[in-house]
Amino acid sequence: GGLDAVSLREVAAALDTGPVRLYRYLSTEEELLDLMVDAVYGEIIAPEPSAGPASPGGDWRRDLRSHAHRSRVAALRHEWFADLLGGRPHLGPNALADFEASLAALRRAPGFEGIDTVLAAVDAVDAYLVGAVRKEVAEARAERTTGPDEQQWQAAAGP
Repeated sequence: GGLDAVSLREVAAALDTGPVRLYRYLSTEEELLDLMVDAVYGEIIAPEPSAGPASPGGDWRRDLRSHAHRSRVAALRHEWFADLLGGRPHLGPNALADFEASLAALRRAPGFEGIDTVLAAVDAVDAYLVGAVRKEVAEARAERTTGPDEQQWQAAAGP
């Protein structure tokens, strides 16, 4: 049901418990969303790190491309995740590990001296990724809502 269907009461019902019990663990719906987001970041984190940037075999382009692909797949699997990207920073352990992996991919790559340069590059890649994923999710939602797929819509709107 998307983010509109997420509430502590709904989650408690799905867990077959009362909301009061859930409030022992969570104070707000924001905390619930943070946990959900961090769970998705857990799916994005590379299962095995590739050769690190300090090693001769490290390939920062491959590492960032692989990260972007895993992020896209996760966002398409959990469309609500795309709605929460690009806002406030995510600070859960999986989100921080994901961010660290992006920084590590560029840490010793040629031309990326200094943390400011690395952060700017990671921010640029993330901005592109968030925009592309949000656009793809929005198009998928539009197809489900309106019926025609992109080619059908183009054929009808073209004339």
